[in-house]
Amino acid sequence: MPPESDLPFLVKMKPKSPRSKWLDRCSSIAVSLALALLAWLYASNRDQEVLDPITIPVEITLNPAQADNYLLEILGPKQAAVSFKGSPLKIRQARELLQKEQITARVEYSIPDGRLKEAKFSDTILVSEENMHLFRGVHPRMVEGKNRIPITVHKLVEKNLPVQVETGGFSLSNSQILFEPASVAVRGPQEILERTKAIQTVPWTTSISFSPQGKSPRDFKVSLARELEGKPVQTKPDYVTVKLLPEPRKVYEIKEIPIRFLYPADFPFRPSFQDERSRKVDLRVEGPVLPQAPRILAFIDLAERPGVAGVQVEKVQIQLPRDFSLLEEFPRDRTIELFLPEKGGKVPPGLPEKP
Repeated sequence: MPPESDLPFLVKMKPKSPRSKWLDRCSSIAVSLALALLAWLYASNRDQEVLDPITIPVEITLNPAQADNYLLEILGPKQAAVSFKGSPLKIRQARELLQKEQITARVEYSIPDGRLKEAKFSDTILVSEENMHLFRGVHPRMVEGKNRIPITVHKLVEKNLPVQVETGGFSLSNSQILFEPASVAVRGPQEILERTKAIQTVPWTTSISFSPQGKSPRDFKVSLARELEGKPVQTKPDYVTVKLLPEPRKVYEIKEIPIRFLYPADFPFRPSFQDERSRKVDLRVEGPVLPQAPRILAFIDLAERPGVAGVQVEKVQIQLPRDFSLLEEFPRDRTIELFLPEKGGKVPPGLPEKP
């Protein structure tokens, strides 16, 4: 064998160090993993199915730390459009949940720090994939432009307001109304409460019976309104006690009320009194306080039966204004005479129509 000096093309090989062997092994493993990952991605993409965009409901809540101080008003539909991607099996399961309306997006909105002192402002909630909680294997993707929900935020404040009555069509002219308490604390949107002067009760839907005259007032409870200008409000307390008191009443002594006759236009006779004293009546009545004496009608009704010529006794009837009552009786019998009037003769006073 020739000596090494005579072999110019022979390269001397040195044995590999342990470190080199370790690097080679790691490189081989990394390449193998990368190839496996690419193969898995390729295989999985080949077996994927896409569910066309569909509208899902969105649940929007306020940050619990801010919920007591702000009112969130949703201006549009609480929904967003989203598409789904996954294996055929997972997409089938997603379809079943969508049909049962069991897939929703949940968004918790927090008032931005820079707007905490504003009484009212508008904003837009952006619904993202992170707001949806789905089972593994289904990947949602929000549809751009169909995942925005406009809102208005109202700051809530508290204000004491006097109570006003809402009768729902019932007349309360016969009574005075007292509320206990007369004013309540109302919590609602600041911009509305700043221009509100009073809080009304809900309309009364049952008939109201008033206290008898001179008796104790009748008390009952009425709930207060739950809305102002279409926005919800809270009151403390949520109802008031209503007292219906009789209006002050006055006794009137009315002298010399003329007594009229009531008969139809074709009545053949004309009536007259036997003396001047029988033509008038004095009455004592009680009723609401008025700036002047009430108008009372006293009459003898001759329209109920056919007239008979001659002298006869008839009873005086009284027509009182509403809410008035007669305090004491009076002699009602009056002697009158019915006669056929002469042509061109004087006709005693009478009433052509029934009052």
